[in-house]
Amino acid sequence: SFDERWEGILNLVQAGQASCPPLIDLLKDQTSDALRTNVIITLTRMHDDAVWALVEALDSTSAFQRQNAAIALGNIKDWRAAAALKRVLEDGNQTPEVKQYAAEALTKITGAGESAWPSAKELYFQLAEKYYLNHPQVMRKYYQDYFVFKWDTKEDKLTWKEVPAFQINERYAQEACFDAIALDPNYEPIWPLLACTYFAMHNEGNIALKTMDANVKSGTAVAE
Repeated sequence: SFDERWEGILNLVQAGQASCPPLIDLLKDQTSDALRTNVIITLTRMHDDAVWALVEALDSTSAFQRQNAAIALGNIKDWRAAAALKRVLEDGNQTPEVKQYAAEALTKITGAGESAWPSAKELYFQLAEKYYLNHPQVMRKYYQDYFVFKWDTKEDKLTWKEVPAFQINERYAQEACFDAIALDPNYEPIWPLLACTYFAMHNEGNIALKTMDANVKSGTAVAE
C-alpha cells in the first residue's frame, strides 16, 4: 500500500548510510519498474548519505545499475559526484545510455553545458583538495556513521568500512587522488596533495592516540 511503501522509504532514509548497500544492489534489478523507482526515490531522499555509495556504483559491470546511479546522482545534484560522472563521459567503453544520464546529471549539478566542464582528473584534484581542507562544500554535516564506500570489482558489489570521524575527510581525499592518478599518473599536481593527505592522516592519528593515552592515565577512559 501507499502508506506502507512510504513508511519503508522514510525508515530507510532515517537509517542513513547503513541502508545504502542493499539499495544500491537493487539498482540493477530489471524485474520491477515500481521497485527500481522506489529505490531511486529512497536514495534521492537520503541525499548526502547516498552520494558516495552511488558514485561507487558507477564502477558496476551492470550498465543498468550505472545508469540508475547516474539518474539518482542527477536528482541529488551534489557536486561531489561531478568528477566521477565526468570520468564516465570520458570513458570510451561506456554505453550511450549511461553517458546520456551522466551528462544530464552533470548539467543539473553544474548548471552549465559540457563545454564548461573541466576534465575528470582536474575535478578529482578539486575534490581531493576540498576534502583535505575540510571544505564545507564537501563536509557539510556530521553523519551518524562514518563509512568509506568502495566498489569491489572482483565481487562486483558495494563494500564499506567504518573509519574514525576525524579521518573521514582524508580518506575521501585519498580516494579522489587515487582516481586522478588512475586517469593520468603524470598529472603532477595530485602527488604533493596525496603526500599532504597522508601526513594529515598520520598527524591526526597520533594526536588521537596521545589524547586517548592521556585519558586512560587520568581515569576518564579505559584502555579497551
